[in-house]
Amino acid sequence: MRLFSGTISIAATVAALLATTSASAQVTAARPWAVEGAIEDNDRQADDRRYDEHRLRLEAGRRYRLTANSEAFDPTLKLYAPGSTEPAAENDDSGESLNSRILYVPENAGSYTLRVSSFAADGRGAYTLRAELLPPLPPATPIQLAPRTMTWTSVDGALTADDPEMSGTHGDDYSLFLAEGDEVIIRADAAFDTVVSLYQAADRDADPVASDDDGGGGLNSMLRYRADAAGEYVIRVTALGDGSGPYRLRIGQ
Repeated sequence: MRLFSGTISIAATVAALLATTSASAQVTAARPWAVEGAIEDNDRQADDRRYDEHRLRLEAGRRYRLTANSEAFDPTLKLYAPGSTEPAAENDDSGESLNSRILYVPENAGSYTLRVSSFAADGRGAYTLRAELLPPLPPATPIQLAPRTMTWTSVDGALTADDPEMSGTHGDDYSLFLAEGDEVIIRADAAFDTVVSLYQAADRDADPVASDDDGGGGLNSMLRYRADAAGEYVIRVTALGDGSGPYRLRIGQ
């Protein structure tokens, strides 16, 4: 159990209460929102876990990164849309170490509730919450698939710290059109641990329709996907962890 002095504990509790009871905080590119608080024995409780809640004003169509960091416990985050009792997004360990991170694009503007709790029922201690407005995703690089008589369409790329943040890590996006019933094999090979994911092009911040980590053997990734409907899709190449460097993306039909 981690112990705090009375001054630190009271200050953290007051900060949490002020954030919870005050008007919704506005998050802007020039002014990210941050608050320090603490999960304590007298906090509200749900599902055997104590929690704090904070209100944020989010705008429709903007990309937000919400993080919860703690050295005292394993934090979890849940984001609730106005008037909803079910989370619109939630996360446990997508941040560094055991910390939590949510990337979220609201469909509607409003006052959202951000709930922080511990993964373990007995988790207590100090935490820091942060909300940041991210820039829009850059356009995906278009890929023209080779004729079916050819084996692979290949693209050479590299993951760097300058790439945009996508799905909690840095990555590259590639767009392609698939007709209904088209089946593709997508693989990414590199010296680092690659991840390939496939998204609907219209919703790149939603969950992928397919994803793979180590299906290509070793640390390489490979997935097979059959399109249920014709449309534009996006292939995303990322790394598991903080991997970076050159990679080769290949798409076969």
